[in-house]
Amino acid sequence: MLFAFRNLICYVKTINQPTIIFFGTPTVAADVLQGLIKAKFKVVAIVTEPDKPAGRGLKLTAPAVKKAATALGLTVLQPQTKAELQSVCQTVCQSDNADIQANLGIIIAYGRIIPQSVIDLFPLGILNIHGSLLPKYRGAAPVQQAILDGLTETGVTIQKIDAGLDTGPILVQEKITIEPTDTTASLLTKMGTVGAKLLIANIPKYVAGVLKPQQQTGTPSLAAKLTKDDGLIDWQKPAVEIERQIRACNPWPRTYTQWQGKRLLILAAHLENGLLVIDRVQPEAKQAMAWKEWLNGIHLTNEQALDQIKLS
Repeated sequence: MLFAFRNLICYVKTINQPTIIFFGTPTVAADVLQGLIKAKFKVVAIVTEPDKPAGRGLKLTAPAVKKAATALGLTVLQPQTKAELQSVCQTVCQSDNADIQANLGIIIAYGRIIPQSVIDLFPLGILNIHGSLLPKYRGAAPVQQAILDGLTETGVTIQKIDAGLDTGPILVQEKITIEPTDTTASLLTKMGTVGAKLLIANIPKYVAGVLKPQQQTGTPSLAAKLTKDDGLIDWQKPAVEIERQIRACNPWPRTYTQWQGKRLLILAAHLENGLLVIDRVQPEAKQAMAWKEWLNGIHLTNEQALDQIKLS
């Protein structure tokens, strides 16, 4: 009886002090990871995407989360298949070493769907930071879609994931203002800050059973993953839609058009009296530059250049 009682005490202590596996890949995920570590949460392993070729030389480049985790001295796991993901999570969650035996997952922008078999390995489940006020904008591109749709407000949701696409129950949400100049990059930075704050404040409540996940209510919508083709500008669209597209596609896939048979990236623009004013471009195989600098190089006026671009 005494042995069983001691085991119960150890079990309760472990549950109230979660041991975390963190899933994430880009900069926003790295920011959240650093927030958790700073708040003294116990993160025993990082799961992130494999290194990928990047840049003109296609050099293998580590994800932002891997770089942050390495600097923090954390164990980094980069499974390439679902079977490998299952294996590495099982190894940590079912470890004989109580100090590294994970019971809670945290995920933000990992880039892959977590199968139910992996979710089931975590006694406390997996909590996801999603970049919208669910059930609005389920899917891979909620931030981009909010900008494309011209919203002035979006938010962050902390949810407990299930096997569906962002269909799991909600722990907490917080609204975020979308400024007229916000890009996907700047809005993700805001969301990383808010998401980390919400996690740090609410993980203890969730683990203690005080904060109960609630099923989603309302009409869901989908924000599908963007492709490179989504960056192509249709000059027949209204200027306001093109300006939103430029902000939504920053930092990826970037908006572009054709100039004399080559790709011209449109990096930044703004609206003046309802008209689109281009601020910054990047010609193919060249460095980014101010629009006016590019105009000087091709010896055309603003109107002449735009007329030719629209006819390309």
